Amino acid sequence: MDAGFLLKHDHREWPRLTVKSGEVIIEPQSSTDRAYILESGIAKASNSPRLFISGDLLSAVEFLVCETYSHRIIAKDTARLIVLAREDIKDLLTQSHTLTWSLSCMLAADIIKRDSASPSPASRLI
Repeated sequence: MDAGFLLKHDHREWPRLTVKSGEVIIEPQSSTDRAYILESGIAKASNSPRLFISGDLLSAVEFLVCETYSHRIIAKDTARLIVLAREDIKDLLTQSHTLTWSLSCMLAADIIKRDSASPSPASRLI
């Protein structure tokens, strides 16, 4: 899911993480207490053909509704990520009603795109 709704804020001071090609960004069963936004590079869920590109919030649906991630996400090349705590994202959404609307629209678009591309219910969580 495109994380542009978050990146409209000044994000120069947000924590970053750099991973090399082939390294794991998210492990199955790791806590969803942090969100990962791909700032540069490409990443892939190990059990899906879906690629994440610059500007994507990795496994957005799982981050929003689950306690743990269920998919392994691996960097396909050197990737730079913004890492935000759940509480920081909640604070941003609370401060700006326009962010809440943007997030709702992006989630709906993402769900429609996945439903039309894949009949598998499990793919909706990636």
